[in-house]
Amino acid sequence: MKNKANKREQVFQSILKDLAGCFGSGMRKVWHERKTQWINLLCFLGLTFGLTYNHRFLQSPILQLYDAFPSLIYDLLLAIPWPVWHFVIFIIGGSCIVLVMGSRDYKAKKSYQDKIERVGLKGGDGSFLRVVNVIKPDAFRTNVIIKSVGIGVEKYKSKKDDLESSFAEEIDSVLQGPTPQIIVLKLTKRKLPKITPFSEVESALSRPHSFLVGESMNGPMTRTLESLPHMLIAGTTGGGKSVFFKQALLGLLKTTPHLQLYLIDLKRGVEMKEFGGIPNVSIAKKEEEAVSILKKIKTEMDRRFEYMEENGINEIIPHRDKMDKIVVGIDEASVIYTKSRSNQSTITVARELTDELAKLARSAGIHLILATQKVSKETIDTKVQENIGGRMCFKMNTMTNSVTVLGNKMAYELPDIPGRAIWASGNSFTEVQAPLMNVDELKSELAEIAAEYERKERKLYGNMLALNAQKASDRGRVPE
Repeated sequence: MKNKANKREQVFQSILKDLAGCFGSGMRKVWHERKTQWINLLCFLGLTFGLTYNHRFLQSPILQLYDAFPSLIYDLLLAIPWPVWHFVIFIIGGSCIVLVMGSRDYKAKKSYQDKIERVGLKGGDGSFLRVVNVIKPDAFRTNVIIKSVGIGVEKYKSKKDDLESSFAEEIDSVLQGPTPQIIVLKLTKRKLPKITPFSEVESALSRPHSFLVGESMNGPMTRTLESLPHMLIAGTTGGGKSVFFKQALLGLLKTTPHLQLYLIDLKRGVEMKEFGGIPNVSIAKKEEEAVSILKKIKTEMDRRFEYMEENGINEIIPHRDKMDKIVVGIDEASVIYTKSRSNQSTITVARELTDELAKLARSAGIHLILATQKVSKETIDTKVQENIGGRMCFKMNTMTNSVTVLGNKMAYELPDIPGRAIWASGNSFTEVQAPLMNVDELKSELAEIAAEYERKERKLYGNMLALNAQKASDRGRVPE
């Protein structure tokens, strides 16, 4: 009898603990999503008011409560003031909703808690570690946040095999949380590849004006110029920024039949030399040339606006308006915007022109791609940053740099894998493995594009605007 009583007590305590856990998880969810929950709260308040006002639910012919209870009990129920019913039903109903809201989160936390205890990891005082939250960024990944008193990151790494066996998921990384006592386990059911050859994902380039972002958990990801309309590429040296920049330019060249590409490479053209032999590519190697390109593109933008106004249209569509797409790619933007060797006026003019293009050029079929190691208001003007729709951020060495580019620390938390990056568009953040392309592959692809111009398979609608680009001849542009 005593054993049965103890078992019943244990079951009762377990139920109470689970209910308290669900309720606590639900209340935390309400707090973190309080804007949405306040709306839900007001809706539920209105619903309970409508049900209980002047004892409506007791007198409802649908419920027929007057037939379900003896008349004495029914009269006693009616004697209770309706605001009391409103308050009681609101509290009971709200509590049930909170329990349901928190049950899923609590179940996930309890599941991972049991799996950690199965491995035998304990805190410094001998107690088991506590799972405080479980976050699922997508269908393949889970972040388990643990309050870990007395055990640091290295201990988890040493137990990686045991934990993976218990979780039945791979541990992608073990990170220090915002405080020394918080550990974040990043789990995945599907790992991104450490290398994604360009040739293996090239087939995804099926849409016009598109380029490859990289391999995501959901497969190869591409974007178009229309969906950006401008792009920023950031990341420390060795992370894959330059390789991504070049393969993105190649993707645009391959998928855009009528494209004028203007590259600003103030390292004397060394970084972009592979693109130099193509008729629709112009490379600026000096500051004066860079400013000249930006001025002429600004003039072309103004000309296109006049055309749009005259024809009553709000954007340039290349095949309809017989105008080429224009892409301006600036490698290591900080060189032109902060380190001009000539004078301050060059920096000012370059900044003003870039700002105007970023704000207005999209509808004129003109797009910017800026690459830099570090993003700040000194390297790229804040007004320009606000008009950049797509951001590709590789590994950042500090949390501050990651926050500056993405608004969060995701780039700081990336594993040390070359080519691993975060693609940001609006409020969407996706971890990807950027396509890898060696120099020989790049040269071969560019040589084929140049040959297509030679064979008149590719043509521009108009002449190139400036500089060392080969002027469009009869074989390089569409006859008027």
